[in-house]
Amino acid sequence: MSNVYDFSKHKSALQKRTGFTADQNERAWADLGILLEGMQKNPSAPFPVTAAADEALHLLLEDDAAISDLTVSLFGDGATIIHDPTAYGTPAFASAWANTRGAFAAHGVDLPADYRDADKSDPRSAAACWLVIHKAA
Repeated sequence: MSNVYDFSKHKSALQKRTGFTADQNERAWADLGILLEGMQKNPSAPFPVTAAADEALHLLLEDDAAISDLTVSLFGDGATIIHDPTAYGTPAFASAWANTRGAFAAHGVDLPADYRDADKSDPRSAAACWLVIHKAA
């Protein structure tokens, strides 16, 4: 993921905004990278976001040029990353959690089978949103 896009200015901004330790900050960006990598492999599937990744994502979404550049570099022209806060708690969200689990498992990280079983203070618990790629026709 780091070979595709340089998050360095965003990393610094997130650490200042949140007060994250250096390790917490790196984890947030690494987790977002894991999700984006999973989405590249399966661009038609929704991916629920972990709490740490959501912190990084929200900061990135505030930079229109950066999110546009990132989206085009990962998913091609006409693609938009949709951040949807309405899916949380739905059966579709529960099913899509398997996508997030699979992306993290590919990096040796075991997430709970049911997102509701995660400790809410865990940075890898489910945030109240998911990401999906929309491709313009």
